[in-house]
Amino acid sequence: MAKRKAGPPETPGALEVRREKGKIWSHVRQRWLAETPEERVRQEYLCVLVNEYGFAIDQMDEEIAVVERGSSKARADLLVWRSPSDKADGMCAGWKHCVGRASSSGW
Repeated sequence: MAKRKAGPPETPGALEVRREKGKIWSHVRQRWLAETPEERVRQEYLCVLVNEYGFAIDQMDEEIAVVERGSSKARADLLVWRSPSDKADGMCAGWKHCVGRASSSGW
């Protein structure tokens, strides 16, 4: 597991959760989403990954369908690649590949 960076939690220019009229901003998907409890936790944790652990937005994705994990409908809520190039190639550690973004309407 990555070590936390030393320093104050509120760094100038730090990524913040944005909420507006029942919506929450997805920094990864670059769009407003309905603010559900699940989405709120996902966006708050995303800010921790960026601000405290130093991961970049361009090496992350949300709602990704994965294969070879026991279910044909398995998905990752939040996925962090080793690098942006691994993301571009669709390579997931431990799996042969990721299928792609899950549809918002279900499976």
